[in-house]
Amino acid sequence: MSESIIYHEVPSIRTLKKAMVYGLATYAAVFFLAMNYNLAVNYHPNYRFRELLSDYRFRFKARMRRAGEHLSSQKFRKVQRRTKEGTEEEKKELDIVWQVSYQFAGSRVGIRILQDYTGYSMGTNYGDLMDTNRGFITKFYESIPIYPDRPNGPYKYRYDKPLPTSGNVLVRTHCSGYCVDYDTASCTFRDYTIPLTDLDYFFKTCATGTRFTQPRGRLELVRYDQWRVKKMMVLMRNPADLVLAKFISFMEFNPKTYPVNERGLQAWCDDYDNRHGSKQLRNYYSSEALKLVNTDGFYAMCEAELWRITRFYNQVFKLVEFLKDDVHPVYFEDYETDLETTITGMMDFLGYKQTENQTQTPFNKSGDGYPYYSEAQKANMMKFILTEASTATKERFQRYF
Repeated sequence: MSESIIYHEVPSIRTLKKAMVYGLATYAAVFFLAMNYNLAVNYHPNYRFRELLSDYRFRFKARMRRAGEHLSSQKFRKVQRRTKEGTEEEKKELDIVWQVSYQFAGSRVGIRILQDYTGYSMGTNYGDLMDTNRGFITKFYESIPIYPDRPNGPYKYRYDKPLPTSGNVLVRTHCSGYCVDYDTASCTFRDYTIPLTDLDYFFKTCATGTRFTQPRGRLELVRYDQWRVKKMMVLMRNPADLVLAKFISFMEFNPKTYPVNERGLQAWCDDYDNRHGSKQLRNYYSSEALKLVNTDGFYAMCEAELWRITRFYNQVFKLVEFLKDDVHPVYFEDYETDLETTITGMMDFLGYKQTENQTQTPFNKSGDGYPYYSEAQKANMMKFILTEASTATKERFQRYF
């Protein structure tokens, strides 16, 4: 049987030099991006590129974190066999479950219902606000950390009720990106564009809050380890109602600025969309959104606020996807139409049981029933949202389209 001889072509010195140069160039590019990530994310002229870079980096960090947690859990199981005290201490620590919601999506309602049903205090990132029998009181009670050795939060939502003894504690958070730009230092352009385009930054803001200390009444911004979250409960509401709720909230603090009717809402939205920040925000619109808003005869009320709402939930559902966390969706409208099923779903997700002799505060629908929108206006608002929504956001908001 004849043997065949295979000859391998030896690369020339010139080819080897080219390969070496390309390899070193690739390594240098990767090294530059790794060492100058913040520079690339914050200052690259194309925000879509910055967002893509942020998503990839966060996905990588999430994978590395899960791998590290897996190794840690294996080591802990070995420790469990050797020390009984360590096992008992670990069982007592509560797991954080974030209640993530855009402003006015029903976070207070959900937490109050759970507190009434269980007799436990839930948690919050915002330690300057305390829930009491007399209503919500701000900047009066000193913040009480859920974990005594972690003063940066999260904090108890009620000072007069105990925390769950084990298992999960629901913690209220609004993350970031929802502020209204009135051309003041309290809400700058970067305050909402960065968290709504940089996933890693957005994730950190979900663990950011406030701590209030007495007797001097000191209020300070704080942040705890965002990786401690174990699950997420995501609250959603019709985007048109979110816009309306923000308008009504503005009118409560600024009476007589606009009439509280459809003309007032229209004027507020017009002023909102014509501010410098809102006009600059169009540079961040998708090509589909730009094409839609530039169509003759098309008008979406409060498009700058609709962009914030849509991008907020895009970021939330990317967190859910990359972190692989359990998620439970809650719709504000279900508090009115199917309250019992909604409560049961939240209780089961958190592993809570109803405490005997606990009474439940009845759900009172907000709003005055006044028709602030026409059907055509609502339809245009939903069309705009569809141009910016991710696949996950479209699926979760399907009932509103």
